[in-house]
Amino acid sequence: MTRRCHNCGRENPDDSLFCNWCGKRLDLQSPRPAVEARACPHCGAANPMHVTFCQHCAKDFAQSPATARPSPTVAPVRKCGWCGAIVGPTDVICRACGRDPSGAPVMPAAPRQPSNGPAIAAVLFVGAAILDFVSGARALTADGYLPEFGVDLTGMLQVCGALCILFGLFALVAAALSYLRTGLTLAIVAGALGMVGGGPFGLGALFALVGLVFVIRNRDVFTS
Repeated sequence: MTRRCHNCGRENPDDSLFCNWCGKRLDLQSPRPAVEARACPHCGAANPMHVTFCQHCAKDFAQSPATARPSPTVAPVRKCGWCGAIVGPTDVICRACGRDPSGAPVMPAAPRQPSNGPAIAAVLFVGAAILDFVSGARALTADGYLPEFGVDLTGMLQVCGALCILFGLFALVAAALSYLRTGLTLAIVAGALGMVGGGPFGLGALFALVGLVFVIRNRDVFTS
């Protein structure tokens, strides 16, 4: 059996003389009509109907326990932009690295590797020049007399040989400009003239043509 306190409405043991909650004497209390009692949503004690604050815990009746104690929000995890360590939501200095956690390291751009295209073009132009020199030397030393036709082509061969040597010199100029990576227009013109020399079996022209391709593909590395 229990005894209800008519002052606060709490249950007490049957042998209690005083309320264990509000301290009022139980045998001297007179019951109150149920319509005059208003239970506190916070402590459960009975209060008069006209009050807005509990007489026992002094809390507002209009504020329920759920709204009186809002659930704490979980802050998102914040990490340092430099070392990745977890920092507090209000920290301005990372405890791990001592830097501003909101900053992020700026990674330096990787250095651009120099292109080997101009050097390859220079080697090809040198090869074309050598082949042009070989063709020119052969033309200069060849005997142009054709006894079966009675025609002497020695002079023509000498002119062709001189031109091949001249075109070989242009190929050397293109090789030098390509190696130094300067004078793009002049390197292209000299390489084209070096291609005219031909060389044995047209190999000189092929070398010069490939060299021109390397020069044009790497024209951005040439200086004016």
